[in-house]
Amino acid sequence: MLALGALLALGGPGCGGGDGDPADSGSDVIADAAADGGTDVRSDPGDLTGRSVYSLTVTMANGDEHPFLDRELTGSDTWYSYGSAGIGTAVAFSVSDGFTSPVTAGIVLDFGKIVGSPQFPVDTPGPGTYPFDATPPAVEVNIALRDYKSRIAGSEGAFELTEWGTESGQVIAGSVHGTVAADSKGQPPITVDGWFHFTIPTPGSSR
Repeated sequence: MLALGALLALGGPGCGGGDGDPADSGSDVIADAAADGGTDVRSDPGDLTGRSVYSLTVTMANGDEHPFLDRELTGSDTWYSYGSAGIGTAVAFSVSDGFTSPVTAGIVLDFGKIVGSPQFPVDTPGPGTYPFDATPPAVEVNIALRDYKSRIAGSEGAFELTEWGTESGQVIAGSVHGTVAADSKGQPPITVDGWFHFTIPTPGSSR
């Protein structure tokens, strides 16, 4: 799960496990993701119908940019966590990915519970603007041996969701922009700028 597909292994609110914080294990997905592959299409993604593609540019505090562009995840359910493990009848959705070249990095986009239940209410109910806070949707980046999480105080930015679905074959799409705080005191934040278009896989998809 490199580049946005590794999130299922994080033990987040989807099929990968319980109702914990998927960001806690961001670095764990990198080795498996590298082995799984995935196509890094550095070009215009073209028609997105039926596809799952994203791009994310990470800029470090020193100005170094790491562009993860037009990442093609279509055709493989191993990038996703989509299901109800540990959350009753609710359904959660997240995408994780990891890279080992040209830089070692892990990326997670967590949309939380997209179908709720009395015990587990919906985190992300539909299209709209979702400022960074302690709840999903959330982005996490593990890079340069450090974790950066939009759920941490000091992060500023938002998800803009333009398309929304809750069932297999439907689409979750939009963009994410902002400053993401480090999970280590005294470390400067990074900035993220990207877009995503995910076609929801079959229930229970997970690594």
